[in-house]
Amino acid sequence: MFPLRAVSVLLLLCAGLTLPATEKVSRLKLTPEESEWIMRNPVIRVGVDEGYPPANFWDESGRAQGIDVDFIAAVSELTGLQFEFVRMPSWPETVEAVKNREIDMITCVTSSPAREEFLAFTAVYYDFPIAIITRSDAGFLSTPSAVRGKTVAVPEGFVTHEVMESMGWEVAVMRVPSITDAYLAVSTGQCYATVANLGNASYLIPRLGITNLKISGVMPEFTRSRFAVRQDWAILAGIIDKYFASLSEVERSAVVERWVRLDVTPPFDWGLTLRLSLGVVLFGGGVFLVVLWRNRQLRQQLAERERYQSSLEEAHERVSRLNEEKSDLLHMVAHDMRGPLMTFQTGVGLMQHRLGRAEQSESRMVLARMDRQIEAMQSSAVTGLPSCHRKWQPSDPPIRDLRAMVELVIEGFQEEATRKEIRSNGYRSGNESLGDQAAVRQGYRKSTEQCVEVRAHRWSRDVAADRDPGHVAT
Repeated sequence: MFPLRAVSVLLLLCAGLTLPATEKVSRLKLTPEESEWIMRNPVIRVGVDEGYPPANFWDESGRAQGIDVDFIAAVSELTGLQFEFVRMPSWPETVEAVKNREIDMITCVTSSPAREEFLAFTAVYYDFPIAIITRSDAGFLSTPSAVRGKTVAVPEGFVTHEVMESMGWEVAVMRVPSITDAYLAVSTGQCYATVANLGNASYLIPRLGITNLKISGVMPEFTRSRFAVRQDWAILAGIIDKYFASLSEVERSAVVERWVRLDVTPPFDWGLTLRLSLGVVLFGGGVFLVVLWRNRQLRQQLAERERYQSSLEEAHERVSRLNEEKSDLLHMVAHDMRGPLMTFQTGVGLMQHRLGRAEQSESRMVLARMDRQIEAMQSSAVTGLPSCHRKWQPSDPPIRDLRAMVELVIEGFQEEATRKEIRSNGYRSGNESLGDQAAVRQGYRKSTEQCVEVRAHRWSRDVAADRDPGHVAT
């Protein structure tokens, strides 16, 4: 701790030590009356009891130490005053001694109406919250009702109990000689709690080796620390105030922060926990609503797609039916066209047959050209349509009997029969066709037309071959 104290003292005295005496006095802007008083009263007796660290205390070598001592050393350097520290047996006796003017000044004191009758106070030079100290197994305290009816240790001469009464704390007060005794009373279970300067609690408790205490709460009031001088020396309080007024915040904090190390176990912040929980719930709820909304959108899109799919399938089915009906219609049209064309072509073949070989006239050439054009027209009529029967080819073998001709008809009729669900069974005694009568009638009609076509072409070719073995009719 010594290096820290040395640094703080250097920071406070750097301005005073490096200035001449006249400039030191001018920095405080002392009046002639104040300067004259300093000349008449060069020594100030300061009473310090067993101590209230880190404000003031006695070290092992018997020297006064602490925040107040550092401030007083700086005042001494700036004003030339000599401060003598007088060791007092207790705090009540220290207050009584300054009241009787046995000493001239005390430090780290709180102002009260009773004390103002015999003391002149400086302005507040630092303040700490009032901490509530309990055993480690006690709960955290957030309201005065939490200690209602409890026993609280208060050092003799402290005005802490007056602060608690003004705040409405209904507690039983147990008086103890010093703040150290108050900590020990709480540690040993003699009382429930004590109240003390937060700086003192964080500094002294670890050095006392007490490990079962904790800071369970902080009162809204502060220990507003002041210097106090005997009433007839109020001018000294004004001189010290000028010193504190000349300090910057950096210089003032340099002393306090070098002595105080606050180590407060914070109470469980239910408000923060509730806010965080609410935030998590709201965030989770938002995510859930977004997922729910997205799922609903996806379901709607899926239902719409299913409707589209169903509509497409229905349209496809309608198109398939229309195509089938179109094919049937085209087959019927082709059939109706092929009948007259085949009849006409047969007539042309008969006319060619009746014309003799010698009649190589223009008529025979016209008939041949007509036969070719009729053949082309028949091919155009069925272009792109599925075949209902196998067309006769010149290379086909001659048909000699009815059974072979029926077999040929059945072979050409097979594809259409399958499409129209017509089943044909062959027997030795004949053929039996099972199916729709109209469909069977249409099928055998086409079969008859095929027979006519085959026999007509065959007949035309055979006759032409008899007349002229080297000629094949077209």
